[in-house]
Amino acid sequence: MKLKPIGQADLEALVELTTRRFGKKKEETYTVLTEGVENGEALLRINLQAQLALLMEKGWGWALEDDRGCLFGYFRHQEGRAKLSLPRLLRLQREMMGALTKEGQKRVKQNGKKLNLKNLSAWRKRVCKGPYYYVNILCIDESLKGSGAFRTLITPALRRADRLGIPVLLDTFDEHNVQIYEHFGFQTVEKKDCGAGLTLHGMMRPPED
Repeated sequence: MKLKPIGQADLEALVELTTRRFGKKKEETYTVLTEGVENGEALLRINLQAQLALLMEKGWGWALEDDRGCLFGYFRHQEGRAKLSLPRLLRLQREMMGALTKEGQKRVKQNGKKLNLKNLSAWRKRVCKGPYYYVNILCIDESLKGSGAFRTLITPALRRADRLGIPVLLDTFDEHNVQIYEHFGFQTVEKKDCGAGLTLHGMMRPPED
């Protein structure tokens, strides 16, 4: 399997991939937020479209040649630049709310009360005072399970961090993913109860010689 830098021509395929994969996961905040909401998948798509477009503009990712897998990440000093600007954030919120009926908007707000999503990134500051590499999104088509695609995508990030002597951090709500990441040297260093049965696993992989 070969990797490529992500360009504008890849964006729609990667939005489709991530929407399909994350939309099926029970262990995701969007699953809770959109429970009982008609057209709830549209919220996830709009959000991912904005996130991936920003990360692509920064050049902070790569994909499999056939767009069936991608990884986006950045270094700690770039973290602020990985966030949407206020105008883009406000535009995103308008688009997301515009995709729902008034009843749907009300349901999303009600569902949001089940979740505790404050300070989700605080654990990274507590456990790592120095520089680190953060894996923001890692997604693979389910047809590639067991194919080595996961290793292909994550290995460049691990090698780059090892050369710099810095850890790699990520977080996940998926217990199954925890086991996969542990196979690549990650350890859960902090857990956060986010409500609605969701537990955030903050994971870190120390640099290897």
